[in-house]
Amino acid sequence: MKDTIRIFVSGFLLNAPYYLLCCVPFYSKLRVKKHTLFTLITATTVLVAVYYVLRNILYPDARWMDTFAVVIFYLAYFAQYMFCFRLSPPKLLYVFLVVQAYANMVNITAKYIDSRFFTKDKALFASWPYTLLQLSILFISYPFLFRLLRKHLSVAYDDLSDKSFWQLCITPALFFLVNMLYTSVFIRYAFADFQILFIYLLVLVTGFITYFVTLRTALDAAKGARLAAENKNMELQLSLQAQGYRQLTQNIEQTRAARHDLRHHLAVMAAYVEQGDRDSLAEYLENYRVSLPEDTSVPICGNYAVDTIVRHYLAGAQESGAELDIKITLPMNIGIPDTDLCIVFGNLFENAANSVAGQKDGIKFITSRCSLTGSKLVLTVDNSTDCGTMAGGIGQQSVRAVAEKYQGGVRFERKGLVYKSSVLLCIPAQRPG
Repeated sequence: MKDTIRIFVSGFLLNAPYYLLCCVPFYSKLRVKKHTLFTLITATTVLVAVYYVLRNILYPDARWMDTFAVVIFYLAYFAQYMFCFRLSPPKLLYVFLVVQAYANMVNITAKYIDSRFFTKDKALFASWPYTLLQLSILFISYPFLFRLLRKHLSVAYDDLSDKSFWQLCITPALFFLVNMLYTSVFIRYAFADFQILFIYLLVLVTGFITYFVTLRTALDAAKGARLAAENKNMELQLSLQAQGYRQLTQNIEQTRAARHDLRHHLAVMAAYVEQGDRDSLAEYLENYRVSLPEDTSVPICGNYAVDTIVRHYLAGAQESGAELDIKITLPMNIGIPDTDLCIVFGNLFENAANSVAGQKDGIKFITSRCSLTGSKLVLTVDNSTDCGTMAGGIGQQSVRAVAEKYQGGVRFERKGLVYKSSVLLCIPAQRPG
């Protein structure tokens, strides 16, 4: 009975802290109530403890079963976390692998001290000294890893894509396989031979450090890409401001010239009125009306900022001989700031304009459609290209960042001599004032 209680308590206390630790990086993404999460973790951890009790009673020498049981319980925990949190599988997998490596370091260190100074039976993995040693090491090291997961991994989840996390998972996954193999085959010899144990701990520590070195490298690369995108967006905004200033200056000059001409026209018309020459006045007014230039500046959409930037790039594309087919439905104040909209529209139309400008052969064209469907904005831009032009440009990272910010997506692909860009943005729900 004492052994059953000892194994159960040890199995529960030595698993629950690690699965609670897995919640730290994405606790803000919880989509169920807190007590639901803790109830699921507690219930599954109780099942883990019950398994160790039953296995010790029914199959005391079948430690090989633990490896398969651990994998099954990992999958159960993984499914629970996917249910409780709004996150993607690679990000959760990375946390599981990191915490699992940390748990192994704590477990092996505690067992070595236990087997060296307290428990003579090296096969006994649930002794009270071993349990207390583990909890003591946890008490000392837990705050550091808690802070590491909360500070660095939370930032990584916001800055890195799912693809980056799949790549980051490769190294810890390999170390996990090595650990499972070592635990199944060599662990029984580890505490009898210090060299085997030292090599095992060295592998664990090396893997644990490697996880965060690769994570830090990926974060630095993401930060560099983000800064480059911010600089490009700043240049884009400055270019728009300069263009607006030039347009304003041109309008002022045109207004001044028109006011000067209007004085002359009024003087001539006043002279005709004084002379009572209605026929000459009518003829003069008709000639004046015909001489007025037509207003060909047709707005592309109702959003002034987007309209300005799109017409700017389309003017350059038209000068290079491109045929334009543009239909954009975009009013003002849709719920996405104009700065973010200009990043998306500006980069896509700039890339399209640059592509057709550099095109040497074939028909040049730009086709675009933009529509609002419910709470979603969909933009597509197709442009001609050839083998000698770079259709994508360098603004795709900025567009992708805006799409992820609004829970959307992007696609850039080349089909033959046509480069296709598409963006989906989810418009945030308007909160009542």
